[in-house]
Amino acid sequence: MVNTSLKNIDFIIENKDQVNDRDLEALYNLTVEYPYSSFCYYLLYAILKKQNRTGVENVLKKTAIRFHDRNLLKKLSKNSFTNQITEVK
Repeated sequence: MVNTSLKNIDFIIENKDQVNDRDLEALYNLTVEYPYSSFCYYLLYAILKKQNRTGVENVLKKTAIRFHDRNLLKKLSKNSFTNQITEVK
């Protein structure tokens, strides 16, 4: 097993459309390592949605399970991810 890591999470958050397959795999590995993390699953979902990749619906279902407030997930899904991070801070 090859150990991959995310080098710059800020870049990934701000540039979801420029995330490469290696970073996407590292993010997926984070969801495996931290299965209860709603942030990891949401970030994976947001990237897949932005890049129009397959499997986005499956990841959305897994993300929804981890969100306590589904209305918040719906609101976050409609808005730009960069703006959402700024609002949360």
